[in-house]
Order: sequence, then C-alpha cells, then structure tokens
Amino acid sequence: MPLFRSTFFKWLALVIFPFLLMLGVNTCCGPSTLEYQEEQCTRYCHDHGCPHAERKYDGTYRLARLGKKANEWNIQAMHRNPFGLNYQEANLLVYVLLFPSLMALLLWGALKK
Repeated sequence: MPLFRSTFFKWLALVIFPFLLMLGVNTCCGPSTLEYQEEQCTRYCHDHGCPHAERKYDGTYRLARLGKKANEWNIQAMHRNPFGLNYQEANLLVYVLLFPSLMALLLWGALKK
C-alpha cells in the first residue's frame, strides 16, 4: 500500500505542512524589530501604519489598491476587535483554533466523498 493512499497520511501531511512552512519562513527571515527601518517594513509599520505603503502601492494598478485596502482593513480590525482580545490572543484564536478547525472540517468532507 503506497504511503499517500492512506487517508490518515493524507490528513497528517496536510496538518504538518503549515508548521513546516512556518518553520521555513521563520528560519529565512531575520529577527523582527519594533524600530523603524527606512529600507524595509518592520513591526513598527504594523503598529503605527506603514510609511513605506506609498512606495509599494502607487495606485496605478487596481490589484495593488485592493491589496492595500485589504491590508489596512486587517490591521484596523486587529486593533478594534469586538472581543477585547489583545494581538497575541487574537492570533492564537484564529491561527491555532479557527483555521485548523475549518481545514479539518473541509478535509473531513473532502475525504468522505
């Protein structure tokens, strides 16, 4: 029986993949800082608004404008969440509980067919 024909191993691979991706991104990127840096975005941009945004999204492309609006909405939503959660608690709720639960339900439905 080939390894990936088993439903269990398919599910296990899909569960492990995000953690491997996270490990790869965290390994490739340098440590984050709260200090403003002119050449790149840091946590300063996340907390105070990004002064680099005008260079990134010059407004000539519709997709770029939509990306900028989506990014701004996401950051504003994190700062004014209705549950009174801080940033860390909101990230844990979304990325550790909600998204994996949703993916498990979708995977369950896909594998049942």
